[in-house]
Amino acid sequence: GLVAGQRRIIIVENLQAMLHASRYALPEDLIDAPFVFRGSPQFSVGAVADLAKRVSEVYYFPDADPQGLVNANKEILSKGTLAPSPEGFRAMHDAGVSKPQDYEKQAHLMPGLLATDNPLVKIIHHYRAGFSQESMAALSCPLLCYV
Repeated sequence: GLVAGQRRIIIVENLQAMLHASRYALPEDLIDAPFVFRGSPQFSVGAVADLAKRVSEVYYFPDADPQGLVNANKEILSKGTLAPSPEGFRAMHDAGVSKPQDYEKQAHLMPGLLATDNPLVKIIHHYRAGFSQESMAALSCPLLCYV
């Protein structure tokens, strides 16, 4: 396959994000890493999980909302989660593109996430909102790798 022999890949949650990969401001050392669509309930996530075992560095790039963070920590062992820098989160919030309704719908996941001490969880909790990959692309938010 195309990604065989790659040293690092970025698994994305949304097909749209994969199609617009060039619009994201990736960290310097991940600029050439290919995006791989995780699959959705209609498509098997198993294939990507198998691929992830054969690649030395796997990064996960979800929507920055509670469900995305649960997914990032669940299916595939990754070296880190890609998400906007703290300034990027502030820019999206100030631009009015955050999604409090996504946060509300997924708020039941927060207690478990807050227990993990993940810095991303703290940011999302602070804004009490979700942030979509589309908004990150639209505002060219610089992305960081959170571990």
